[in-house]
Amino acid sequence: MLSNVLQDHGFEEKPIKLNWERSVCLLFLTFLTAVIYVILKAPKMKTVTNIFILNLAIADELFTLVLPINIADYLLLQWPFGEFMCKLIISIDQYNIFSSIYFLTIMSLDHYLVVVATTKPRKMSYRTYQAVKIVSLCIWSFVTVIILPFTVFAEIHKEQGHSQCVFVFPHPESMWWKGSQIYTLILGFAIPVSTICILYTIMLSFRKLMDCRTTS
Repeated sequence: MLSNVLQDHGFEEKPIKLNWERSVCLLFLTFLTAVIYVILKAPKMKTVTNIFILNLAIADELFTLVLPINIADYLLLQWPFGEFMCKLIISIDQYNIFSSIYFLTIMSLDHYLVVVATTKPRKMSYRTYQAVKIVSLCIWSFVTVIILPFTVFAEIHKEQGHSQCVFVFPHPESMWWKGSQIYTLILGFAIPVSTICILYTIMLSFRKLMDCRTTS
């Protein structure tokens, strides 16, 4: 498909470069598919942590599936796939970015709860396979809400006779651009990364305290 699109738009493909890109995509797809298959099929692999890893693998596989289209867009310097595909590809790209960071955040929270639970005699009854599936569904739903603005504003914009898949904001565009950057910075970086840092800082302090108690 990628080769046909490139040829239709007058791009002379370089076999070595495209073969390398295809090989990378195929390698990642094979690896991610194997991870998903093993976790879903092997009963012993259905743990809380592995379910979160499964969701990370699904997000990465979605991104890898559309990577050839992103490559074609980069090589052609224009978007030949229409507005529907424009919105779809941008949505998948954003799904990968936001779902990955939030699943890493929830994994950090889970790790924190496990560390804290070591000081308590009772088991973590809420840390079950069913509970983690509900949490995963909530994360995907939350990410869907977050990326909706990106999907809405993704459009085909023609510039100098070339179609581009970009974000088209209302006027004043500069204000909307700044707003989108702040939106992405806060929801895609500041909140999840600061949460991860705080959780691991608490865990490190907690473990140092436990070590001091055992040595004394």
